[in-house]
Amino acid sequence: NSKGVHAIPMAEYCLAMMLQVSRQSKALIENEKAHKWDRTVRMMELYGKTVYILGAGAIGQETAKLAQAFSMKVLGMNQDGRPVEYFQEMYTYKELKETIKEADFVISVLPSTEQTKGLLNYEVFKEMKRDAVFINIGRGDVVNEKDLLKVLDEGLISHAVLDVFEHEPLDEHHPFWDMENVTITPHLSGITKNYLPRVMPIFEDNLER
Repeated sequence: NSKGVHAIPMAEYCLAMMLQVSRQSKALIENEKAHKWDRTVRMMELYGKTVYILGAGAIGQETAKLAQAFSMKVLGMNQDGRPVEYFQEMYTYKELKETIKEADFVISVLPSTEQTKGLLNYEVFKEMKRDAVFINIGRGDVVNEKDLLKVLDEGLISHAVLDVFEHEPLDEHHPFWDMENVTITPHLSGITKNYLPRVMPIFEDNLER
């Protein structure tokens, strides 16, 4: 068990993706390719926004810590709502539909369990703000992908960043690939050249135990 080894790269991925969406990186790159000088691209700030992190373990905590550096309000969810460092408010699974309404960004770091499978469905997504962004770095089966497709088609949220899926690799003909309001990455948010240097001390500690 090497719990926590992915916290830094996955937290940095979340901040990178929140910045990518808020600073319109995809549009700017396309404009650069087209040699298009367009200063009307709508920029937003992370400052003062609310991020809701579903799952407050090592990855969630590291993400919360980085988000605070951007003066974001950080909400979190765990099984019993107990306080966790770097989170300003904590909620339980049962409070999800009500509390998700406040978030500008929702990040799922949830594991795949009987309690979480299909947890994020149409009924939950439709409670989010119309301009909210959803990021999934946890497990693909936590999300009902058909429901997420419907939500994105209906414009009920503004963008989804997906690093994990129900079936991987994602089928090359899947609708997600061609949606402007979706960013797809191939399950790499935890990849880093620092993996072995970080995992070995954990292994050594476990070996001693």
